[in-house]
Amino acid sequence: MLLKQKITSLIKRASQLSTRVKILTAAIFFIILIFFAIFLQDKVVRFSYASSTCVQQLTFLPSLSKSTKTDSGFTFKNDDIMKLGNVQLLSFKTCFSAKKVPKVGDTRLSIAPFGGWIAKKTFRLKIPKPPVVSAEVLTRPIPIIRPLEIALSDVDSVFDYQLEVGERTANCPHKDSAIYCDVASLQLVQGQKYDVKLVRLFDKQKVATLVSKSVETLVATNVASSSVSQGQVIYDKPKTFTFDFDKEVIKGDVVLEKIEGEKRTIVPSKVVLAGKRSTVAIESELNRDTTYEFSIDKLEAKDGSTLPVPYKLNFKMSDGPSVANVNVGPTGLSLSKTIVLTFDQPVAENQDITKFVSTSGVPTSISRSKDQVFVRYDNAPICADLNINIKPGLTSTNGIVQNDPWSFSTRTICHTTSVIGYSVLGRSILAYTFGSGSTTVLFTGGIHGSEPSGSYIMHDFISYLESNAKKIPANKKIVVVPEVNPDGLAASSRYNANNVNIDRNFPSYNWTPNIDTSSGLIVNGGGSSALSEPETKALANLTSNLQPRLEVSFHARGNLVGANQAGDSVSIGNMYASSVGYRSMIGQAEETMGYSITGEYEDWAGEQGIPAILIELPTSNSRHFWAHQSILWRMVNI
Repeated sequence: MLLKQKITSLIKRASQLSTRVKILTAAIFFIILIFFAIFLQDKVVRFSYASSTCVQQLTFLPSLSKSTKTDSGFTFKNDDIMKLGNVQLLSFKTCFSAKKVPKVGDTRLSIAPFGGWIAKKTFRLKIPKPPVVSAEVLTRPIPIIRPLEIALSDVDSVFDYQLEVGERTANCPHKDSAIYCDVASLQLVQGQKYDVKLVRLFDKQKVATLVSKSVETLVATNVASSSVSQGQVIYDKPKTFTFDFDKEVIKGDVVLEKIEGEKRTIVPSKVVLAGKRSTVAIESELNRDTTYEFSIDKLEAKDGSTLPVPYKLNFKMSDGPSVANVNVGPTGLSLSKTIVLTFDQPVAENQDITKFVSTSGVPTSISRSKDQVFVRYDNAPICADLNINIKPGLTSTNGIVQNDPWSFSTRTICHTTSVIGYSVLGRSILAYTFGSGSTTVLFTGGIHGSEPSGSYIMHDFISYLESNAKKIPANKKIVVVPEVNPDGLAASSRYNANNVNIDRNFPSYNWTPNIDTSSGLIVNGGGSSALSEPETKALANLTSNLQPRLEVSFHARGNLVGANQAGDSVSIGNMYASSVGYRSMIGQAEETMGYSITGEYEDWAGEQGIPAILIELPTSNSRHFWAHQSILWRMVNI
């Protein structure tokens, strides 16, 4: 600086002299500077990666300076320039910058006017090793939303840095002696492993891979528990909600919205994040019978992890007390019963329940206990309708009032059950009777115990008739015997407990004790005498007493329909076969089965003048009712 001050002072004095003196003075200066430039030794310059590499150096007419060689890998720039008018007279500083990747060691760079040898100045640049990367941070799980800070041994303004994961890259800008990689741009997934490379670049070209290793991302933060569960109906009047996380959180958006169709309205609330908990205090009472949704987004844990996806939780504010469950169905109630209505919340005890709950159709008594109401009746008529009504105004223990009326209709049992006989082992043989008309249709199943599908379809038919009892024509009586051979069904045997085929024990004209079967002749398979078996007697007596318009029996298996050819059984049998897509074996049952048939129920019924058809279901153990529902109902109305 002292030299610069002296030269500046001389120039000021020279400017005050005459033109001739000024020229002479300039010439002297020029000669002196050439002298020093030629005889001075190389000037050593230590190259810096951290900032501009500059050195104090006096240069005359700096605008004329050029490098004497072009392959040094560096460029120079004269700085701190002094002008005389518009002419750059002197510069006091020379700065160097790399134009290609610096090589560790010494590099010489000479500068002279016009790049010649006169007044040439040589600089020896000493190039140190580039800053070293500390990859310790990559030995631990990394966050996917925060910039990843990687330490350098020194500031580096020469190179750029980049993080690579597969084909994706993230820039790593410098700040002080560290780089900050934009991990979020890599779109990584939490809790996963990735092969990561940290590379060094110069002029956008990769020059070195500094780190190459497998790196794990942080495990996601999750909601561990909350004061309200997904889909919950809330019956009280909450003022706060809490969410507990599995990690300490530092920020996040927690929003509560009211849902009304497609419309969403944010509910004013105060959210506090403290440790692992978020507390949401609502400013006013929530609307009843309304759906709400919490959403948590942009959550960040202290370790830098976040939610795997935005968290959503829906809940509903209840209305007043409403019936959540009834212990009976719409049909089939016994003639004496206590019906229990269970509410979705406790009902306030200071209310007279009979002012809100009423019944009609059957005399009842009404009582209550906490969240249940009991409706009791005794000795009701068969097939009697019972209606239960609750009017608005019922209040819960939380003071929430029911606004909507509620009603329920049910019916007592519409059939009677009678024991028509007992099996060999004493099991009851039951008949279910619907209606009281003068024309009877009889249905039977389970005559062969190895064919339970016939029993199944009859039980399903009983349930269907119970549900549709009011539709049975007034002139009809429907009788169903689902298990003619209960012992055989229990043992999965074609025969009864006496090893008799019940369907070969009826007193038809062709009864015989020894019967033909698909496996050969069975001695005494038809019984010791016609009607020797209690099951046969029970069904024969019932049939004789009823004298049904039609009898329909179910067997398995074969997708077949037969008829005893009494009355209009043939046309009925063909109608049934056509409806369910079965093949008719009417008039050729023995040819179809492959053996002679004696003492059969349908043959005996035909001898009594009773039309009867026989259905061979497709399988022995499956349920086939819904495929037969329509045609069975037509049989009722035949």
